[in-house]
Amino acid sequence: MNYFINTTNMKNLIALFALLLSGLVSYCQSFEEIDWQGKKVPAYTVDVYQNTDITEAAIKEKFMQMGYNPKINKGILSYKLIKITEIDNDSYDVLIKVDKKNRQSKDASVVYFSMAKDYDQYVRSSSDAELLSKIKVFTARFNDWANERALDIEIKEQESRIKSAEKKLKDLEDEKENITEKIKKLEER
Repeated sequence: MNYFINTTNMKNLIALFALLLSGLVSYCQSFEEIDWQGKKVPAYTVDVYQNTDITEAAIKEKFMQMGYNPKINKGILSYKLIKITEIDNDSYDVLIKVDKKNRQSKDASVVYFSMAKDYDQYVRSSSDAELLSKIKVFTARFNDWANERALDIEIKEQESRIKSAEKKLKDLEDEKENITEKIKKLEER
């Protein structure tokens, strides 16, 4: 009986946690508009908790790994007729814009993600629910990508500091050896 109560409570806690998490994700993701070639274009937004440089570099790197290079126009990454199999097997034009989340937060970005099947058929908040769900899942990974990129940068900086410290240590050991030799020569006189 006690086991049943604990598993029931655990299931309720898991369900509550999932509900809260989905609320947090939906709070951080919404539809807004970006200016693209003189038009207002609907774009799905995602908050990313890294600065804009790291976030944009991470997204570019992942899209390059998928085989796509962007054209950059007024700060917007533009990809023509690409397939993102995690979202759909059809080809889409994709626009990505990375901005600061706000003036106070230098380590947070907002990413605008827009997809168009044909020239002006943009995915909107009223579009197919399954497609929107896949876009949410795909764009939620932007945080992971940016965090991974930030960690790579931090590791490289630490490796550089270690290399510098090792060089300094070697120089000090060489200097110690030279001073020891000089002392021996002075003692021999």
